[in-house]
Amino acid sequence: MMNHKTYLWIGLLFLMPLFAAAQVNSAYAAHEKTITKAIAEKNTDVLSNYFFSSVDFSIPGADGVYSKAQAEQVVKKFFSNHEVKSFKIKHNGSSRKGTFFSIGDMQTNTKNFSVYFLMREEKGTYKIHQFQIQAEN
Repeated sequence: MMNHKTYLWIGLLFLMPLFAAAQVNSAYAAHEKTITKAIAEKNTDVLSNYFFSSVDFSIPGADGVYSKAQAEQVVKKFFSNHEVKSFKIKHNGSSRKGTFFSIGDMQTNTKNFSVYFLMREEKGTYKIHQFQIQAEN
């Protein structure tokens, strides 16, 4: 017959994966907050620090796989043509494969855009693997 301590240990074993998932989500949330601020402030230095060594990129005027340095230049050019008025995350989530995504709305002086980025872990931190900006209709 099992005693109360045994039930407690069994319960903790089942809860440990939930605690680990919460830690991963809080780590991602911190990165998402920094990236959101970087986009809102057009801070390409901070944003590019989150780029993978190669990024699947799709923004007006550029579509393809770019190196980190190329991706930074493409974003700089985009921001020079579109003054960001506001940027807010509207939805985010994760996959079982350990990727996290965020979708946000960006208002600029010319039009509104939908922004999507997909991150995965690299050497203990999360990096942007895909980055998209699409004009809203």
